[in-house]
Amino acid sequence: MQHGSPNHSKPLITVSWDWDPPKPLVTVSWNWLLQGEHPRDAYTSIVNQRTASAGNGSASGQRQRAALWLFMFSAWAATPRTSFGQFGALGGRTAGAQVLVVGTYHMSNPGLDAINIKSDDVLGPKRQREIEEAAAKLSAFRPTKVAIEIPWGRDSNSNALYQRYLAGTHTLDRTEMQQLGFRIARLAGLPRVYGVDYSLRVNTAGVMVQALTSGQPELAGAVQQLTSRLVAEADSLMRHATVGEILGALNSARADSAHGIYMAALRVGTDTSYTGATMTARWYERNLKITANVLRTIESANDRVLVIIGAAHAPILRELLAQVPGVRVAPPADVLR
Repeated sequence: MQHGSPNHSKPLITVSWDWDPPKPLVTVSWNWLLQGEHPRDAYTSIVNQRTASAGNGSASGQRQRAALWLFMFSAWAATPRTSFGQFGALGGRTAGAQVLVVGTYHMSNPGLDAINIKSDDVLGPKRQREIEEAAAKLSAFRPTKVAIEIPWGRDSNSNALYQRYLAGTHTLDRTEMQQLGFRIARLAGLPRVYGVDYSLRVNTAGVMVQALTSGQPELAGAVQQLTSRLVAEADSLMRHATVGEILGALNSARADSAHGIYMAALRVGTDTSYTGATMTARWYERNLKITANVLRTIESANDRVLVIIGAAHAPILRELLAQVPGVRVAPPADVLR
């Protein structure tokens, strides 16, 4: 038996199940998933119709219902994100624009992060060659915009320096904003760079103090051990890896999992005190506003925005941007491999 929508005549997907061979139980065909209807509604309709006649109390009926619900879940999970078209209209005229977020270490050693990587001198000949190679790789994304970690609306000075760099009258400083951002923008033939940062103090140290003083020393100890290990791994990378390899490591799935530190902080606090949740909320607030600034740079569906930003921001920015209708998030591995 086939189940279909009366408004659509050409099924895109057909799934067949044989539960008691050689007798087929159900063949389902549909084509509305890519045309705006939420898959959950479609699958629920299928399950309701196909299980209505199954014996409610029979073992056969229970097997059929369980199998159909399993089918519903597995097919829903396998459906690409782009097929959830009920919110597609919210992408507007820029729907289809791509964003590539690349997390980097702070090459000038500002020491402002919760976990700081001690960088060697990026102006040395070896690192300069490696940075040129990394910039060439990232330029393969063919960006139409390059966004860097400078506050939104305060990039006029950086763009004045960028113009001097294009004219050959400015030597790049040690920051990743210039070493990577300026180089890639020039390789892409772009007239300017965009500052997308939003400054907001996030008190991670206060959360650890609260954990130590409110009966949660094991959490503070675990964070301290993890931080020490991450710093040691970063120091080893600095000694033995190229800039391209460092960027690859900082944008790996393993590195992205370090975002769990912020989520673990939700446990810190007692009674009506939400010290950890407040800190994590401020971290999300900062990154939500950075996300909003990235979206402000998108002017057409053909835009390809490359975001060069501190590595701690990368996983959450990719997470947030992936939820924005009309935005396609490019995997960093595609250009960093």
